[in-house]
Amino acid sequence: MTTSEIAEITATRQAFEAFESYTKLPANSPTWRALWEQERKRCLEGYHFGSDFVPGYLYDYMNFSPIMVAETIIPETEEEAEELKNNVISLQANRIEGFPSWWDGLYDYAMYLDESEKSGKHSFLLGSRRKGKSFYAASMCNRNYFHIANSKSYVVAHDKQYLTQDGIMNKVVDIMNFRDQHTPWAKRRQYKDTEMHKRSSVQSVVGGKKVETGWMSEIIALTVGDDPNKVRGKAGKLVIFEEVGSFPKLLNCWRILRPSMQVGNQMVGMMLGIGTGGDENANFI
Repeated sequence: MTTSEIAEITATRQAFEAFESYTKLPANSPTWRALWEQERKRCLEGYHFGSDFVPGYLYDYMNFSPIMVAETIIPETEEEAEELKNNVISLQANRIEGFPSWWDGLYDYAMYLDESEKSGKHSFLLGSRRKGKSFYAASMCNRNYFHIANSKSYVVAHDKQYLTQDGIMNKVVDIMNFRDQHTPWAKRRQYKDTEMHKRSSVQSVVGGKKVETGWMSEIIALTVGDDPNKVRGKAGKLVIFEEVGSFPKLLNCWRILRPSMQVGNQMVGMMLGIGTGGDENANFI
């Protein structure tokens, strides 16, 4: 992608960075509604420009998913600069909230996932740490949650620490809160709003009885420990297996869940495994 093409793809988030608001249009005006319908369509169907294409998950991530990024610390004195130069780590940085940077590898990954999903296949990504795998996974869950009614996105791990201790679910919540605050896609969660389960629904009264209604999309975190059968029947639009390098019974879970992800010969969702190098007894190979 060229610099001008990347600027075109991220124009929406650039407006937010400049004004701390995605638009200055009057709320609920025809032009305001048209803008947000266009953004929803791009998040779902992708962004087409010329002969190029950016998948919906990636467009959604680049424009509506702030993450923690590294900000280089500039030395203020010659002594600090000399100390930094002699350090084993060549650059010092703070982690701050910001939008994702564009990387060719991220684009390749997004295109791979798009091709996998459209062809009814499942996916894996193995890589080194601090490359944004969990942030992108959290954004994918939020994209489905905010734009696909009745959808379910699961995040599965061997141990709860990989989900809630600076894990995917922490990132899910941060992105969700941002979208609730800065977009018209906000969802109430009156029935399920825990660290492991988010469901967009409200309490309504129908015929004098309280019933649960609403968008009904969900993000559900699940730990399996030593019992792969916990994934049985958990079909979703997306099922992410986190820290696959530290997931001793991953293949058992994969085989148990896979039949639930299809109806006949048609896939109803995609399974995605992400992770880095594994523990000694995790059957990483």
